[in-house]
Amino acid sequence: MIDLAATAIAANSDLAAAPWADLGTGSGAIAVGLAKLLLQQSGLNAVGKQHAGDNGPPHRQPQVTLPKVLAVDLSPTAVAYAAANAERCGVRNTVEVLQGSWFEPLQQQKGFLGGILSNPPYIPRVQMEGLQAEVGRHEPWNALDGGPQAGLDSL
Repeated sequence: MIDLAATAIAANSDLAAAPWADLGTGSGAIAVGLAKLLLQQSGLNAVGKQHAGDNGPPHRQPQVTLPKVLAVDLSPTAVAYAAANAERCGVRNTVEVLQGSWFEPLQQQKGFLGGILSNPPYIPRVQMEGLQAEVGRHEPWNALDGGPQAGLDSL
């Protein structure tokens, strides 16, 4: 998914300057990867400083705005994990973790997002009972159950 975002940004560099969203963030892995991509594209590190060799005279450092990734999840547990992982991966100033359902916490961002990434629940409900134990034991049911149709009913 990060490769898809990189391709979109390569085609339109203005996308890197706008906030991005990761809907159904779970552990925050997509949000963290996206934050690192946006920082790289902007030539900044995670605290807003330009990479070595990119900075001008010390007395004329421009005010820098960090890229923003809005990581959204309904689960308070997922929100806590995503925030901890953003911290652990050094992108806590770029990733803002929000609790809520899909687009609900993003109403003020309507029309202003550079892009949206998501790995939503996609397994049709009729297939949920037959999941491999490794999947069913380690993932929350609502993170997998894509609804009664072909999946992806959440979105």
